[in-house]
Amino acid sequence: MANKTRTGKDTSKPAPEPTVASSKSYAWLHFAVLAVIFVFVYFSAFSEKIDIGGDNVFYHILGKALAAGQGYVDISTPLLTPNNHFPPGYPFLISLFMRLGLTDISFFSALNGVLAFASVIMLYKLIIQLSFSRSLAFVTCLFLVLSTSFLSFAIINMSEIPYIFFSIVSLFF
Repeated sequence: MANKTRTGKDTSKPAPEPTVASSKSYAWLHFAVLAVIFVFVYFSAFSEKIDIGGDNVFYHILGKALAAGQGYVDISTPLLTPNNHFPPGYPFLISLFMRLGLTDISFFSALNGVLAFASVIMLYKLIIQLSFSRSLAFVTCLFLVLSTSFLSFAIINMSEIPYIFFSIVSLFF
């Protein structure tokens, strides 16, 4: 039996599904909001100084040794001792840019910021693939963008952000 209002309209029909165009416009709106918030929060906390609370200097040294062709060694010691403590992925990524002549530590902090935001966007797309909910994806990514832990690792030269980025990309594909 149909539900009719006093005007005689049938109200039992489900609401029409959003079109692909409106669905994509929501995605672009979500990306824009996330980008504005991320840029504001990131640049309000960004510092060009070396963080003394982590191992970022060692990653930089190992990347410099790889870029110079000396292998995975600690070039801050006279003996060039092989490293067996830090994972080689982030120093390898650093060495690729150092071979291009980009050696400034603030560049690598900015690179981590780019990878952090790319991680947020890829996580958004991954959540949509898994849950089909743009709202859930947006709220999750908004919490991530506003997370102080995530932001602190996005500012310093540590391997967490590249690890997150490549993990999310591999899960996505």
